[in-house]
Amino acid sequence: MQKTRKSAEAAALVATAALLLALLGERPALAREQGTEQGRNACMPDVFRLCNAFIPNPEQIIACLQQNVSTLSPACREVMDGAAQP
Repeated sequence: MQKTRKSAEAAALVATAALLLALLGERPALAREQGTEQGRNACMPDVFRLCNAFIPNPEQIIACLQQNVSTLSPACREVMDGAAQP
């Protein structure tokens, strides 16, 4: 049981990192400013809370976070809002 949980957590970390790279990849200045680790830390609880059914698919996680933007934590909403701006 412990191994299954650790595997799920590892998959979630990989998916969240991929998500943030996808979100921030088009915004290098924002990526440098916020850093991947900070963005990952900001959104990971929301990914687990709202979008865990889509782990490890980053595209589906992004769509899920966008659909649930009104219930995101303020920190994750800031990451998502920053990634959505041109």
